[in-house]
Amino acid sequence: MTQHLFIYGTLAPGKENHHQLKGIDGQWQSAKVKGEKRMHDPYPNCVGVDIRKTRRWVDGLLFSSTELVDIWQHLDNFEGPGYKRSLHKVELATGETVQAYIYAINHKYKKRI
Repeated sequence: MTQHLFIYGTLAPGKENHHQLKGIDGQWQSAKVKGEKRMHDPYPNCVGVDIRKTRRWVDGLLFSSTELVDIWQHLDNFEGPGYKRSLHKVELATGETVQAYIYAINHKYKKRI
């Protein structure tokens, strides 16, 4: 079964953490999601994903693959507890919408010093 991951930062092709998807076959498409993107430590964070009141969009890429199911745990570990993977409605350049996983900032996680 094909699964989808919306990417808006360092996992994208040509970015510093794209190697985390090494060996995974899939398709890339331009996409966007309602929400906000902010920089934090110096990486982008998607916050306020899918808020109905916002008119802002976060541009990114949709990665679709039947092999994502095999690497979710790896990606969850890579992203760490500061990020939470959850499903959201993503809009493709064609206007079509799909449900895709997004790693967004985990507001329940408090960094321990």
